[in-house]
Amino acid sequence: MKKIVISLLSLVILFPFQVGAQARVECPSVSLLEDTSITNKDELIQALETIIPRTFGESDYGNHFSDWEVVTAQPLDEKVAKEYQMSTKYCGQEVADKSWLVTLHFPRWEGKSDIAADGQIFVSKSKDNGWFVWYRNQ
Repeated sequence: MKKIVISLLSLVILFPFQVGAQARVECPSVSLLEDTSITNKDELIQALETIIPRTFGESDYGNHFSDWEVVTAQPLDEKVAKEYQMSTKYCGQEVADKSWLVTLHFPRWEGKSDIAADGQIFVSKSKDNGWFVWYRNQ
């Protein structure tokens, strides 16, 4: 029994693994970002038709992400203090000030995973390439 416990502990120490979901963050260069405002909301919603499948469709569970709904889409600011603070911590205030919070719901995950049924992304608009995701928690 002692050998089994020592063997298991050795495996965990030699081959550590992470439990839980990990956020994916790719901080953009603020000089490449376009200023946006609430007037850009319809444009962003339209861009999500391409962004969401590209962002979530590459996983092993892509089919579960094929149906999605936008719950909220709003500029990151003090109105969403927790997310604004988080985005500022990740990539700085200048990037946060040029970013949006999009909250999503994935109906195909209902009853299978409460965590996977909802997601958040931070998006910004590049001066050259349009809207893109720089953070996702899903």
